[in-house]
Amino acid sequence: MEKMDSTNQNSRVNFLTINSFIFLVVTLFLIFISTTVKVNERLKDISNRRKKLEQEKLASELAFLKAQINPHFYFNVLHAIYALTETNVEKAQEALHSLSLMMRYVIYETKHHSSMLSKEIQFIEHYIKLMQLRIPQNTKIIFEKPKSVQDYPVSSMILLPFVENAFKHGITHHKEDEITIRISQDENILFFEVFNPIAEISTKDLEESNGIGLTNTKRRLDLLYPNHYELETTEDLEKKEFRIILKLHLV
Repeated sequence: MEKMDSTNQNSRVNFLTINSFIFLVVTLFLIFISTTVKVNERLKDISNRRKKLEQEKLASELAFLKAQINPHFYFNVLHAIYALTETNVEKAQEALHSLSLMMRYVIYETKHHSSMLSKEIQFIEHYIKLMQLRIPQNTKIIFEKPKSVQDYPVSSMILLPFVENAFKHGITHHKEDEITIRISQDENILFFEVFNPIAEISTKDLEESNGIGLTNTKRRLDLLYPNHYELETTEDLEKKEFRIILKLHLV
């Protein structure tokens, strides 16, 4: 009888031991699952915060770069109009009209930092028309664009600094200068070329004096189109020509 009681007692002890072990294992498993979930949530939260900070940094930097380009552009345009008011009031009025069209584009079409390619090209046309009012009459401007534009979104005013650079530094006033601005398209690939004479400053001085335009535009391209653009700037001393060739994937 005592032997049976002992056996029963041992069985109960073994049963309790097994139950305790199972309980311990289940508890540890639940703790592991809970910890894993919390760690994953924490890592996800850190990742989301990091992405948000990167996006905010990108947006902030783009806004800063664009803010630098716009005042620089307006400064040149207003300077051109001021010069015209002393020589030709009618042309000054035409210039103000062109400027109003460009300002409308900047104010209403670039709220989301992008616009359609056709409108960007039209903006370039208005700018060229304005600049032709003040450059020497013997300066030849060649502007080529696609007959039919396949519209894609493009970063606002991404092309203007290259055109502005050609007018600002490509007119020597000593000969019949020729500035070529060529825009072509192959599906979603945009080709943009600007050729202008080299004035009496080197390319290094040119970029330093116009750093607000060219340097920031390169930075914007890096931020907005990483690995989706090719930019080549060449100073041909033999032909005395400065060339900018941009290949841009719009999608």
